[in-house]
Amino acid sequence: MGLAFADFNFEIARGDDRTIDFVVDLDGTPQDITGWSLRFTARTAVPAGTVTDDTGATLHYSTGGGGVTITDGPGGAVEVAIAGADTYGLGATDTTLMCDLQGVDGAGKIATLTTGKIVVKGDITRATT
Repeated sequence: MGLAFADFNFEIARGDDRTIDFVVDLDGTPQDITGWSLRFTARTAVPAGTVTDDTGATLHYSTGGGGVTITDGPGGAVEVAIAGADTYGLGATDTTLMCDLQGVDGAGKIATLTTGKIVVKGDITRATT
């Protein structure tokens, strides 16, 4: 597919809900991702050796109701909804997560669309009501 990496860096507070928007593009031109399946994965460390699934990931979201939504297929727009409950259990100090967004097109070809980091900042307020 030949899509370029566009590294991203975000900060969120532990326990906060956050939506991150991406545009899949090639040399500045949005790519049509209509019908693709997408996965967003975040880990505290890149796994060594052969890993066959994402069971140990800190965050793992996918299309089909799993937190990743294609909001404009022809325009390449995607949003990833990070649930506060998924970061709530991280430590009180900052935690850096290495992330990627992968796509599988209609022909079954896999492409890593972007990589980056999310820093989950320790929060002060723990009560939510």
